[in-house]
Amino acid sequence: MWNAVNLRVRASSGPSGALIGSKTSVRSMTSQSTEEDRTKPGPQVSAAAKAATASSVRFVLATLISLNLLNYIDRNLLPGAQPLLQKALGLTDSSIGAVSSSFFLAYMFAAPLLGWMGDRFSRRRLVLLSVTWWSCALGLAAFNTNIAWFAKVYSMVGVGEAAFGVYAVTLLSDYFPGADRSWALSLFFLAITAGRALGYPIGGWLAEAFGWQAPFRVCALAGLLLMLIAARALGEPERQRDATGTTGATRLSSLRMLWNRAYLFAVLGLAMQSFALSGLSIWLPTYLHRFAGYSVTHAATFVGAVTLVGGLGGTWLGGLLGERLFRRERRALYWLSAASLFLAAPFVAAILLQSPQMVSGGVIGSQFFLALNLGPLNTAILNSVPASVRSTAVAAALFLVHALGDALSPLLIGLVSDSFGLRIGISITLVSLLAGGLLLVAGAEGASVSPLVPCHTADKTDDPGEERL
Repeated sequence: MWNAVNLRVRASSGPSGALIGSKTSVRSMTSQSTEEDRTKPGPQVSAAAKAATASSVRFVLATLISLNLLNYIDRNLLPGAQPLLQKALGLTDSSIGAVSSSFFLAYMFAAPLLGWMGDRFSRRRLVLLSVTWWSCALGLAAFNTNIAWFAKVYSMVGVGEAAFGVYAVTLLSDYFPGADRSWALSLFFLAITAGRALGYPIGGWLAEAFGWQAPFRVCALAGLLLMLIAARALGEPERQRDATGTTGATRLSSLRMLWNRAYLFAVLGLAMQSFALSGLSIWLPTYLHRFAGYSVTHAATFVGAVTLVGGLGGTWLGGLLGERLFRRERRALYWLSAASLFLAAPFVAAILLQSPQMVSGGVIGSQFFLALNLGPLNTAILNSVPASVRSTAVAAALFLVHALGDALSPLLIGLVSDSFGLRIGISITLVSLLAGGLLLVAGAEGASVSPLVPCHTADKTDDPGEERL
């Protein structure tokens, strides 16, 4: 995997530089190579990028991946420790579901302001602030025994993680423009699967061994330590330019973004995927503990292990297929993402049969296909909007994804479970998977006519007005 990254990285930015990805090896940063590059196909190296080294780019990428890994470990501590927390505080399914929904509601409502800030202020500083914020809030959550106060503090973790999600993605977008963006984002989103896989057993094991507060305290400290490393590693890359040659956001361009069919349908499809993924993430360990006789640690470890196997494989394959297919057909990212949701549905249905073999296969298959579209679908969203409003676009996407997706699913599944049982509650994720697939098929037609979505004839630039490299 890292060999693949090595082949794609040519140079990176320092505090004010920009990175250009390429499939050729790293060339010497000399004036002679600059003249030579102008006559060769493929991305060229900007003047600012020549001052940095490929190794520093890999360190930046590795740092952001590590932060995203911790982000999703922290987010999945609660599902791993959830049965013990419910027992300690005497909570119903709907009550604990409301805690997870409060996290995503805070995440959702913070996103619009965060996007506005990302288009105007240093994203490096904002990333560092967001990691500090969520780590401190996570630590405070461990000192609460009142569920109402715990939910409020836990929702502040959501604010910090929302900020990181907005700024880290746009940083990577400027470091890796063009077709290489799908691969870089797929590597970045591998951390989602790995973080979820690790978060379950870490939360379950620490909670069972030392009490439900222990996972939150340990991971809060880890976040602050990793923030210090990020402060040394991250720079502020040069923002990419639009067709007008500008880098700043305007109110008009932000409004036009919302009427962009390629953008809107990709976001709605991602919301439906998020509804299913979040619902399964929150409730699978409890489902196995309650109906399959697993201990808390065993259920969390099992879900984490199969998530790791299925999710990492799906994310890696999705990045590889997305990069290759996108060079031939601009709608490929949408088609691939839609297919992944349709294929995940029968595996989710298999989980509900409760047979040990069917549950194992269902969890692995569903995690594989739900992860397959992480890189391609997020790349489709970024490609469908101008560079000058990309932070705003990511923030708006986060708002819609959480409003229609993972802010609803934990609570809704909990409410249905209290009335009809957890199996029926989890089954509603099947509806969201089918709806998401249909939305992405419709969105593909928008991508085919969008002037902002590069195709195989222009896959080396990010926007039509971006300098030909």
